[in-house]
Amino acid sequence: AMGTPLRGYEAGASISGLPASGEGAPLAASDIIEIKLTDSQGIYLVTSHNPTAATIHLNRSPDFEDGDVGVICNPEHTAIFQITAVSTGNNIQHYSSQPSMNCTKLLGAPRPTVCGANKGVQYQFAEDAVVFKVRTYFYYVGLAGDLVSPALFRAELVPKGGLSLEIDEPTELIRGVENFQVQYGIDSDGDNAADSYANAAGVADWDQVLSVRFSLVLRSQSDNVLDGAQSYVLEGTTVTPDDR
Repeated sequence: AMGTPLRGYEAGASISGLPASGEGAPLAASDIIEIKLTDSQGIYLVTSHNPTAATIHLNRSPDFEDGDVGVICNPEHTAIFQITAVSTGNNIQHYSSQPSMNCTKLLGAPRPTVCGANKGVQYQFAEDAVVFKVRTYFYYVGLAGDLVSPALFRAELVPKGGLSLEIDEPTELIRGVENFQVQYGIDSDGDNAADSYANAAGVADWDQVLSVRFSLVLRSQSDNVLDGAQSYVLEGTTVTPDDR
């Protein structure tokens, strides 16, 4: 969902759009984490908003594409929406007609249980509102460019035409990362503090996740740097590798 800022996947999970083999293909032992965040490099001021026409007028030409996900907010209200069109005159639109991911064009709260263009509550943003682009990244360990070494990768969800979003070609970040394990801090009593940590499979409601704890295993690019194999502890388990 567009409004879920964080989601995790256990090692071995299949994510549509990530390479199945070759460079950038996830390694079976690596967890995968999906993170949504606002792009702080592109902040746009709202000069007017017509919710009936599903049109937001911005203070300057936006660096958006049809299909991008945006967030609009003021001190009182926030809405996340898919941009269905970028038009002349610094305008962006947020219609709900297919194939848009928008449930409604009205941008009010709460989200309607039945989707439709005029379903739910209408909200009109004033000139004190701002708009950001929302970026979605996947982090995981995959096969490096040499097709031998492991590496930490990042892949981004981007528009691919017709309002569809697809995962772009993964980018290698750090070579030598051979394992990536993630645990999620769950607030089970609503006091805004993590009460327990669990793997992705143990998270029932991702809206309750407040924090992340991750472990990385890195290896050197040179062989025989130690006199013997060095043990380490990963998520409470002692691991003794067969190399040095």
